[in-house]
Amino acid sequence: MNMKSLNILVLFISLIILTGCYENPIDTEQYFKQVYMVGAADKIFFSDIYYDDNLDTAFVSVATGGSKNIDKNIQVTLVNGTADDIAAYNKKFVTSGSVRYQGLPSSFYEIPSMTVLIKGGDVYGRIPIKINTVGMKCDSLYAIPFKISSSTDYSINSKDTVLLLSFNMKNMFSGTYQAAGAKVGWLNGAASGLPTTLSATRVLTAVNKNTVRFFNWSTAETTANIPSQCLTLTINSDNSVSINGWNQLIINKGGGTYNPMKKLFTIWYLYMDGTTQYRVDETLAM
Repeated sequence: MNMKSLNILVLFISLIILTGCYENPIDTEQYFKQVYMVGAADKIFFSDIYYDDNLDTAFVSVATGGSKNIDKNIQVTLVNGTADDIAAYNKKFVTSGSVRYQGLPSSFYEIPSMTVLIKGGDVYGRIPIKINTVGMKCDSLYAIPFKISSSTDYSINSKDTVLLLSFNMKNMFSGTYQAAGAKVGWLNGAASGLPTTLSATRVLTAVNKNTVRFFNWSTAETTANIPSQCLTLTINSDNSVSINGWNQLIINKGGGTYNPMKKLFTIWYLYMDGTTQYRVDETLAM
C-alpha cells in the first residue's frame, strides 16, 4: 500500500470514529420541560355540551412542553380558579354591552379528581368534568376557571396556567340551517295581500333537550332582537313540532313536522306584528 492509499484509509477510519461519537441535537431535549394548560394561551376553551337528562362530559387537558416526549409518568394537580379570574377575562376581552361570562354554579358539575396523570411517552393528560345540563340557560355564558397547582418533576409554565372552560350548548336539532319560505298577511283565516319569500341561513340554538330557538322570518340574528323576535320549536316524540313565542313574540297558532333522516323542519305559524297577523310557511334544511 502506497502512502497516498494509507492516508485515505486513515482518513476514512477517522471519519467512522467521529461519526460514531457525533450526537444528533434532535436526540436530546432542546428546551426546558414545563407543564401547561392546553388552551390557556387563549385564556378560554370551549367544549361542546349536549342538553340531556344524563350527565355530559367535558375535558380539560394538561400538556408538557419541550422538543421530546417525557420518558416517565408525571402527575399534575389542578385547583379551581376564582370569580376574579372570570372578571379579569370579562374586563379584558368582552366588549361593553355584550353578555359577560359567569361562573357555573357547582351544583351543575362534578369533578372526580383534580389530579391528572401524563404517562411517559405521551404529550398530555385529561381531567373529565361531568356536567348536569338540566336548568342551564342557553343565553348565559358559563365558565369554570382552572389553575395548575403543582407538578411532579417539571416546572409550571407561568403564562399558561389559568384556563376558563366554557360551553357550546347543543342538542340533536341545533345548528345552521337553510331557510326557505313564504309570508303573507292573514285575515279571517285566509291570505290577505301578496306574499313575500325568504331564502336565508338560520341558526337554531339549543334551549333544552328537545327545543331550539330561532329568529322570526328575516330578522337580524342579534342579541338585542332575541326578546321580541324569536320563537321556539319543540320536537315531540312522534316528530311533530310545537311552536311558541320565545318572550314577547306572539304566536297565535302553528305546527309542523321534523324529518330526522333528512334533518328537515317543515313548519307553519301565525304571528302578530303590531295589529297585523301574518302566516309563515317555511322549511329549515340542515
